[in-house]
Amino acid sequence: GPQLKRRQFFATSTADSKGGRGFDPDDISGCMLWLKADSITGHSDAADLTAWSDSSGEGHNVVVPSSASNRPHYKTNIMNGQPAILFTGSNEEYLTTSGIDAMFDEVDFSIFLVVKPTSVSTNDQHMFGGYQSTNWSSIGSAVSNVTSFGINTGEKFQIKGKSTSGDNVVSADSLADNTGYVLSGVYDYSATTMWQFINGTQSDKETAIDIGTSTSKTPTIGAITAAGRGGTSVNREYTGYIAEIIMFNSKLSERNMVDVNHYLGNKYGISVASKTRFG
Repeated sequence: GPQLKRRQFFATSTADSKGGRGFDPDDISGCMLWLKADSITGHSDAADLTAWSDSSGEGHNVVVPSSASNRPHYKTNIMNGQPAILFTGSNEEYLTTSGIDAMFDEVDFSIFLVVKPTSVSTNDQHMFGGYQSTNWSSIGSAVSNVTSFGINTGEKFQIKGKSTSGDNVVSADSLADNTGYVLSGVYDYSATTMWQFINGTQSDKETAIDIGTSTSKTPTIGAITAAGRGGTSVNREYTGYIAEIIMFNSKLSERNMVDVNHYLGNKYGISVASKTRFG
């Protein structure tokens, strides 16, 4: 009937910035982190980012580095008229999340990133996650590494787990510069399985994947950080834009995955799959 046709229209149309049917990610139970650049106020174009509040209602606000030289930049009109946060990849820019360390500690989760990389040829870039080792590309130990969403040496979307020698999920296709993507990963802890998606289409699935460790690591955005004698070291910097990050404390259903992908695709003008399946 007319109502069904309306829902089908909004599911694929860019006319509704919420992705159809008035949907918001926090309509889904377990939304623990929701960072969206369009919620940032008081910033002019190219200004250093000074604050980024969590829209999930859980209060997991971003912690901005005390040194202005380490702060990424707020940029307007990056994807479909929406703002985004720019990481230049050359000035040790990063952000730290607050209060969600346990989200990577041997539990289920679903994570969505809206990104627009600008230098995929740069090796081993960390976009989001907690990590114990600063050497993202090396073989790690099962007690050192947690997880990292990023770009590998092959210009591909990669999710790294406890052991970087084995706990890897890698897309078949490479990413491209100056292109917007909805990148996501869904982890089932009891099944030790990670599903990886690009724009709502499964790009890889790996079983026997170990994500999380009893040693917590505060998740960071845009780079891996480590405390040392000389202060904080910044490694594996991401080069490009991040417009939105959404994290749930569960393995989302296929229906919920579609809703989130459509919300993000419509908002940022990114073509996403009409259906999302766990293959």
